[in-house]
Amino acid sequence: MKNFCIWILACLVLMLVACEEDSTGPKTMAPNLGTLELSGWTVESKDEDSHTISISPSKKWLDSIVIDSVEALGDAKLYLAADDDLYDPELGKELVSGTVISTVDTSEFSIIVLDKKNRIVVVWLVSWDSPIVIASSSSNAIASEASQSSSSEMALSSSSARKDSSSSSSRQSSSSEMALSSSSARKDSSSSSSQQSSSSETVLSSSSFHKDSSSSSSWQSSSSEMAQLTLADLQPIVNGDTLKNAVTVNGDKILINVPYSSSLGNALSQVRFVGMDSVLDLRTAKTLNLLSADSLWTAYRVIAGVQVLGSDFTKREDAFFATTSDAMATEGSVQVVANYTFTATANLVENGESISLSSEIVSCAWAGILGAKKLATGIYFAGTYAGQNAMNIYDVNYTSGTPSTDLSDISSQMTFGREFTARPSAFELTYSYVHVANSNSSYPQKALAYVILVSKDSKAVAIGAFTLDASAEGTSTTELSYGADPDAVLSAGYVGTSDLTLGTGREDVASIRVVFASSAYAHVVAGGTTVMNDPAIEYRGGEGSTLTLENWKLIYE
Repeated sequence: MKNFCIWILACLVLMLVACEEDSTGPKTMAPNLGTLELSGWTVESKDEDSHTISISPSKKWLDSIVIDSVEALGDAKLYLAADDDLYDPELGKELVSGTVISTVDTSEFSIIVLDKKNRIVVVWLVSWDSPIVIASSSSNAIASEASQSSSSEMALSSSSARKDSSSSSSRQSSSSEMALSSSSARKDSSSSSSQQSSSSETVLSSSSFHKDSSSSSSWQSSSSEMAQLTLADLQPIVNGDTLKNAVTVNGDKILINVPYSSSLGNALSQVRFVGMDSVLDLRTAKTLNLLSADSLWTAYRVIAGVQVLGSDFTKREDAFFATTSDAMATEGSVQVVANYTFTATANLVENGESISLSSEIVSCAWAGILGAKKLATGIYFAGTYAGQNAMNIYDVNYTSGTPSTDLSDISSQMTFGREFTARPSAFELTYSYVHVANSNSSYPQKALAYVILVSKDSKAVAIGAFTLDASAEGTSTTELSYGADPDAVLSAGYVGTSDLTLGTGREDVASIRVVFASSAYAHVVAGGTTVMNDPAIEYRGGEGSTLTLENWKLIYE
């Protein structure tokens, strides 16, 4: 009987393990700080919710901290913060074993966790209690009873708030300031004004607020501000304009949809909300505590996103997009001995809800006799094009002599990119592609779509691209890789990439490059003399290959 009971118990254990495995499956750890071991110091507490760590010297006071061991979870990388901004910190040196951190004149440091796209996902605050110093009788004595703040001071915990020993009003917001905390904050009951915001303040935190029932004003603004902190009434102000119906809420994530303008500048780094004086840099995600629909303070991850002009292809937006098709559709001529004419047809068709790009022939004729023909891609891109007619397509910068049958790189008259400061995570595109093969094995026919975010010094901050080498249709979501070029876009010979070098992914975005092309390589217009449509002419693409596009949009996490 005893053996039977043991057998039943074993079966139950196996069943529970199997159910747990089936229900949970393998899990990937989110990027975060894993372990932290310090020489001569002890980790007293580590709060995963508020991202705070409290440490103390193991024996005697030390004037430095040596990192014995530090490890990040997932694909994360760790850096020290070079400033005390917990929301948009400046990256310092990489945090590795052996790093030495001074404890002189400070009582804290911050650890930045970057994900595989080099985006800040969390900031940890490491703090400690500095040794008490006894001052002379003529000074403001700092004794044990000084740990209690006066009625005008703010009580700060070394593990839950940032300290400022230079002022008794540390972290107390004025009418135009923002109260910031790296963790859950608790009110000091010795002061009725502790952590009290005025009517125009914003209370931000990287975790949820804790309310102290001993005071109705703790962590609380006036009744008018409380209404403005409600999720349903959230209205952003960008470039001085109040954006209505611009907030999209998905669970605990908020996307602020910012309209594109020809001069975004630092618009996304200067976002305010109606009734709040504080300014947020929403080029990267921030955490904002708002009063939710069920009247609970809730932490939301907030980021601003920009959808550019013409992304739905309902009409051409010359302030953002350009094409060579207008030049293809305009006859050009030059007088040498006789009159040479250059002709082609438009290779962009606007359908009202979509556009179609096709690879078409541009030809040269002398006195009505066909002399040569070349193939040009249909291209639609963010930027400008200076060419005026088919002559510019056939032989860019032609001035005199017999029209050339050599290569004509029409990208020399293109400028690529439009001003842009957002950091999308991917782009989505609905497409239909008709493939026509060509005979040039070095430059085979394929359609191309790419988005590249670029810094002021021509670094490719993020890259996302896809190509099609067979007829297909569907909707594609393409990830933007920050600080990486997994598809070798920069070395592939595509248009608009030759002046770029790969960045780290941490640079500020200054512009965006977008290219759609029916033939990926036919921006270099190639061909030659035609003899009864000689099939040996190696075009850099297939004549008649067509890429139709609709519903292009940038995606933000």
